[in-house]
Amino acid sequence: MGHPEAVTQLAFIDVIPGLDFYELSNAQIAQDYFYFSFLTQDHPLPETLIAVDAVGFVRLILLGLSNKVVQYDDLALEAYLTCNQTPEAIAAKCECFRAGFHVDRKHDQID
Repeated sequence: MGHPEAVTQLAFIDVIPGLDFYELSNAQIAQDYFYFSFLTQDHPLPETLIAVDAVGFVRLILLGLSNKVVQYDDLALEAYLTCNQTPEAIAAKCECFRAGFHVDRKHDQID
């Protein structure tokens, strides 16, 4: 890094390919990351259930799946929770996970 003094914060994002996730999952991973399978279910099942408490669902994913306290900027968290309440946002989230399972996974198998 050329200018370490310029870096005040750094975040690492660890992402695995969807094909690996679905093929290598075990019971514990399925339990811990239940929403990966839940969100891929046919419309309107997840959309209907999430709409009952969209904020609670997103809070669970963001704050409740780690054994460590996750720190979010209060304004950023509130904005994220607010924008994830709309029917359009809920549907988009589900469609993203459905595409990962039904489309991306098949493309990864071909590659």
